[in-house]
Amino acid sequence: MLVLTNSDVEKILTMEVCLEAMEESFRANALGEAVNTPWCNMYAQQGESENSPVHYVLRTSMGCVAATGVSAIRINSEIFKWVPVASSKRKVKTTDFEGKPLTGFILLFENATGMPVALMPDRYLDKTRVAATNGLGVKYLARADARTVGLLGTGWQATSQLRAFCCVRPIEEVKVYSPTEANRLHFSQEMSQVLDIPVRAVSRAEEAVRDVDIVAAATNSVDPVIQPEWLKPGIHVSVLKELEVSGKVMDGCDVISANLRTPLKAPVEFFSMGGWSHVSEGLDDYVPGLEVRRDWWHDRSYWERVVSLEDLVIGAKPGRRKDSDITLFLSRGVAHQFSSTGARILELARTGGVGQQVAIEDLLRY
Repeated sequence: MLVLTNSDVEKILTMEVCLEAMEESFRANALGEAVNTPWCNMYAQQGESENSPVHYVLRTSMGCVAATGVSAIRINSEIFKWVPVASSKRKVKTTDFEGKPLTGFILLFENATGMPVALMPDRYLDKTRVAATNGLGVKYLARADARTVGLLGTGWQATSQLRAFCCVRPIEEVKVYSPTEANRLHFSQEMSQVLDIPVRAVSRAEEAVRDVDIVAAATNSVDPVIQPEWLKPGIHVSVLKELEVSGKVMDGCDVISANLRTPLKAPVEFFSMGGWSHVSEGLDDYVPGLEVRRDWWHDRSYWERVVSLEDLVIGAKPGRRKDSDITLFLSRGVAHQFSSTGARILELARTGGVGQQVAIEDLLRY
């Protein structure tokens, strides 16, 4: 079995490679050549930190794209809590408040033999495949002449989002806002060098999205960060989760797309220390330590308007019809993405002699 480190994956998985893998993955799903299993999240409370409940969660999902010849299981193990930032609550994971690394990995199995063939961390892989998915949203929905981006958020996902946008559109300028001044200043300096274009920090969210072609939210906020009055004709909106936008924003969009056909999030079972379970429909109806509002995602009429990303990829349905359309893309994680991306990483690692071969025969004996 080939074992890869996060630095191995970062060397191999360029944004261009990931965009190609994601496009192939959604094309396969549209043609019935991919399989996804529901997400399963198991929670257990772990006491308190600074008067905030601390929660442990173990997440699993499985997927396969037949053409890759491999199936993937993704496993994440993390500890988190909710902390107040500005006027909202933000999700803070272990690595942010105790300095410990997050634990997550992808395990690939060869379909022809049933044998495990690769083990790799999901940290860099995950944020890159999320960004590539939103990048495809830009590719199929943003105006062809889109050149400016207003970005809300400077965290883990934000850097990759910009990299993906720059791969599919000739981006010339970015404005970025974060509630924390130091974060937005550091981000703007770093990404200006990485992208070799002006990335300017601004002091208000409204200023970031004014007169831009693409507005992108990459936050850990549980409240809407985009206001409906900010949306001008021709703009494209890119979001990572339902919570970042309100029903009023959705009402103002001419075209809405997501990478799932259904409003129902995969059934999720939750287990607390009290020993109970819960199956979620739509956005999680229960999230430990947080009261989640009910909003547009519980209204099926919104989802009846959604054009799936896979239908855009295969040309089954149109996306933007005219330059003045306001379009929105919502990224929702699906497991076949890990099969397609993992398979491409495995192929490139074998070709480039990257990673370490580990004998696992003793583990497989029974």
